[in-house]
Amino acid sequence: LEVAREAGIVHRDLKPDNVFLHEGGVWKILDFGVSKVLDSEGTLTGDGIVGTPQYMAPEQASGGDVTHLADVYALGAIAYRCLTGRSPFKGKDLAELVYQVVHVPPVRPSMLGRVSLPVEDVLAIAMAKDTKRRFQTAHDFAQALIAARRGQPLALQPPPNAWT
Repeated sequence: LEVAREAGIVHRDLKPDNVFLHEGGVWKILDFGVSKVLDSEGTLTGDGIVGTPQYMAPEQASGGDVTHLADVYALGAIAYRCLTGRSPFKGKDLAELVYQVVHVPPVRPSMLGRVSLPVEDVLAIAMAKDTKRRFQTAHDFAQALIAARRGQPLALQPPPNAWT
């Protein structure tokens, strides 16, 4: 994601199906089919809302400006699923699912699995509804998650009301 960010590319459909473990333990991101090149004249899919709602950032789901911060959010949502065994949001239909992504905080991860409070704080920041409260790069998110998993002290300010 950092290489894409540095090239001005937003994936816009980061989800577990698009993340693959390659030989040697290297994770690869595939399927840039709906990606957007920032500062370009559009995309192959136009400028409509594209992506998978369960992993879509709130600004993307609401038709707002989509930057690399949407990919940071999606990476946080993937980590949430890995750690809890479920997607951050579930709805009976697409409209309910999109509403939840935009307006409702997900269930506290520690209520669904063995997730430490420091890791929970990292996820809260990665999945912040407000882009200003989110990690500014995937690298920042990854470093914080690694530190939290190792039990290293972190000075983090998770957003208020991050979880239900």
